[in-house]
Amino acid sequence: AVAFSRDGKLVASASDDKTVRLWDAETGAHRSTLEGHSDWVRAVAFSPDGKHIRTDRGDIALPSPTTPLPSVPLPQPSYIFVEDQWISVG
Repeated sequence: AVAFSRDGKLVASASDDKTVRLWDAETGAHRSTLEGHSDWVRAVAFSPDGKHIRTDRGDIALPSPTTPLPSVPLPQPSYIFVEDQWISVG
C-alpha cells in the first residue's frame, strides 16, 4: 500500500517486511524507514493534518519538517483511515 501526504511532498509505502518507508515524492529519494510493526503492513495513510501516519498496525507521529525522520517503534493499538476519518480497530 502507498499514500501521498496532503502537501504531495512525501510518499509512504507499507511493506511485508514490517516497515513503512517514507520517500521524497519529487526525487524518489528514500527519507526514512519506520520500524516496529509486529506483522507486515497492509494499509498506510497520512493524517489530514500531516502530523501522523497511521497503518493497520499502529500510529506514527512525524517530526517537524526541519527535523530528520527517525526510525520509530510503534504502539500496539491499530487504526484504519477511511475517507478522512479515523476508526479505532483495536
